[in-house]
Amino acid sequence: PRVTMEIHCINGLESKHIVKESDIIFLALIPRGMRLIYPMLEDIAKDHTTHVMSYMNPLVKEKPLIKTGVELSHQPGAQWPLYLYRLDKRDEKEAADEPIGDTQ
Repeated sequence: PRVTMEIHCINGLESKHIVKESDIIFLALIPRGMRLIYPMLEDIAKDHTTHVMSYMNPLVKEKPLIKTGVELSHQPGAQWPLYLYRLDKRDEKEAADEPIGDTQ
């Protein structure tokens, strides 16, 4: 299968139309930014499954699928947190049938 992907480097709070159409979202926000964007993520999850990867700060109301540490070459021994979430606020059967992203 072929996967179609578009990458946007944007301020999600200022580009809500792009965020609302996204299947996978990467966030590098301070805690306040995470609190501000969370209601938008909840709205998206009512429509379709969304995967969210968050660097440094967790989504407080969600349990991550995975939490791991990221090592940086210029900071030996540091483990900066990276979280992966699957957000879905729909019926369980409907959500389980949906693939990640556009496959052709």
